[in-house]
Amino acid sequence: MKMSLKTKYLILFSVFAVTLMLLFSLAVYGELQKLHRSVSEVSQEKVTDSLINEVVTRSEVLLEAMSASIAYPVYQSNLVEIDEQLDLIASTPLVHQALVYDLNGHILHDGTSGIEHFGSFVQNILPVRISLQDAGFRVLSDQLLMNHPVFYQGERVGGVLLWLSLNPVHQSVREADLAISEVLDQSEQQFLRFLIYLIVSFACLALLLSGLLSHSISRPVQALMEYSQTLALGRWDLPPLLCKGDEFSRLGSAFRNMAIQIRNNVRNIEKLAFNDTLTGAGNRTFFERKVAEFISDQPESAVTLLLLDLDNFKWFNETRGLHAGDELLKKVVEHCRVETEQWADQWAFSDRHILFIRFGGDEFGIVLLGPISRHGTDSLHQRLMGLFNPPAGGQKILHGMQASIGIASYPDNGRSAADIQNNATIALNEAKKQGKNRVVYFEDEMNVRLQRHYILEQALQGARTRNELYMIYQPQVSLETGLVTGYEALMRWQHSELGFISPAEFFPVAEQSPIIQELGEFVINQVIRDIPRLCRQHGYPVKVSLNVSAAQFFYHDVADLVLKRVREYKVLPETLSVELTETALLEKDDVVIEQLQRLRSAGIVIMLDDFGTGYASLSYLKEFPVSGLKIDRSYTSRLCSGDQGDFALFESLLFLARNLGLATVVEGIENHHEEMQAKLAGASVAQGFKYGKGLPVDELLIAIACEQGAEEPVSDV
Repeated sequence: MKMSLKTKYLILFSVFAVTLMLLFSLAVYGELQKLHRSVSEVSQEKVTDSLINEVVTRSEVLLEAMSASIAYPVYQSNLVEIDEQLDLIASTPLVHQALVYDLNGHILHDGTSGIEHFGSFVQNILPVRISLQDAGFRVLSDQLLMNHPVFYQGERVGGVLLWLSLNPVHQSVREADLAISEVLDQSEQQFLRFLIYLIVSFACLALLLSGLLSHSISRPVQALMEYSQTLALGRWDLPPLLCKGDEFSRLGSAFRNMAIQIRNNVRNIEKLAFNDTLTGAGNRTFFERKVAEFISDQPESAVTLLLLDLDNFKWFNETRGLHAGDELLKKVVEHCRVETEQWADQWAFSDRHILFIRFGGDEFGIVLLGPISRHGTDSLHQRLMGLFNPPAGGQKILHGMQASIGIASYPDNGRSAADIQNNATIALNEAKKQGKNRVVYFEDEMNVRLQRHYILEQALQGARTRNELYMIYQPQVSLETGLVTGYEALMRWQHSELGFISPAEFFPVAEQSPIIQELGEFVINQVIRDIPRLCRQHGYPVKVSLNVSAAQFFYHDVADLVLKRVREYKVLPETLSVELTETALLEKDDVVIEQLQRLRSAGIVIMLDDFGTGYASLSYLKEFPVSGLKIDRSYTSRLCSGDQGDFALFESLLFLARNLGLATVVEGIENHHEEMQAKLAGASVAQGFKYGKGLPVDELLIAIACEQGAEEPVSDV
């Protein structure tokens, strides 16, 4: 039978107390009071510190995960997605309030429905000063204030502030302290009553009784202190080592219940910190943690990341709505999981070593923790791509969507999770550049190209001010009269250190950055300024073509700039031709169509360059205000192959243009035989090295003057 604490005291006083040790008993009583105070103070301090530290530690994990998930919305100032993230965090236990601010410390979202403090400076609403540059926290009387910066692509774009209520912590501490105080007060009062009684009856046994009594009380208190330290280490499942049935045991049970509640809260926080709430897949933090653990445990093994990104998902969101976009993302994860699990059964790959990750937006990762052959990886990505591109007669599960995949692995393509993801991203971008809807494995040469891309992008920033850019003009000749009918204006770049850089190399770099706007303005201004000089030298109007990138239409109003320069330099609209590539038509953007229509209405010719090499449908020739076609040199080069099929194809392109009422220019004529074949097929205007290489305008004017028998070009005055 288990005895209560009161019964134990009665037995101890009856058997061991002494009546002759009054002074010693009083001293023991005094020491007991000190012990009680010490236990109360130490227990309260230890419990408070351990609970606050645990809240801070777990909240930092939550903040880090939240910072990663809202990095792109903060960078884009997407208040809707930020609001969704704040709603999720607000539902977390202990969270009182959360807000998000931008790089300058101004509030983007304060968690309220009306965003009452939008645009306010964060420090103006804080009760204390806190650094916004670095992660940190401040403990207030009843709140915990935590700050964490938000980084996007390595640059800080803002931060997150989190208020956590410490009232539950303080309440738990007060309850524990009250329980300890009640027990200690009760034991003290009982001990005093028994001491008075035993001093009279059993004074001779006081020394022995005091030692046993001190041990009986201090042992469970010490056990409770050790248990609180165990909780501080995160070992929530261990019960307190106390005897059952007494007050200390009940206090230990209260500690245990509190620990279980904290453990459940921690698990909920970890679920939010390491999982994507929309799809249930792991997030970037989960990926980095698991891959780092795997590499640390098995450094000689392998990790493969298949990074999948939906093509044109932005278009899907805009046309179908955000809700449909969310449903599509969940469907992608679901079907990828099914296909991967079936693949794992086929290749005997453990499901426990497969991770499904959502890195953000429409970018997903399938991670294989363990060695797998190239053939096995090929089999998996073929299954995944089959969701978007089923075999003939198959059903397309993810209707209307396509995807691209980049693949990188450890240790071949990186020594860490970050390296693998970065290189998989490079491979994914390469797949996008190659036309999307394809799979690309990372290769070291991609890094070399990326570095070259960066060098050219930096060098282009000042190329115009350093006068490194210039225009050359290649003649276009009538096959019937042999006269020059026009020129194509081509940009050239001669760098002071890198030397001559081909347009085929630097122009795609420019198209991917805002520098294309500056280059486009330079070409338009220079070419339109040169047209009157060329016409005066020839003595008749010649048509000059300039190339316009599709990207230029989205940076500024190309039509407005062209028409302004035409009026400024008093150029006849019909002497100017604007050339577009087929890829510009693929966008079918209203902005592009509207600007082309304005140019066409003003009398400017719109030519489709490199016709036959892109992906545009023939129907686009009627949908867009196109005036003519430039037949690509790849068709011209096969005219002398002796293959009648090549000639027939070339002839068909010219026939198609004539029937559509479109003018044509044949590119790439390099010799007399090609010229004759093109003329025989029905070509009227040709361009190529046979008629001369491109020259800067001053050199070209001198060359024309020499052909005309003049000593110098016609004066510009």
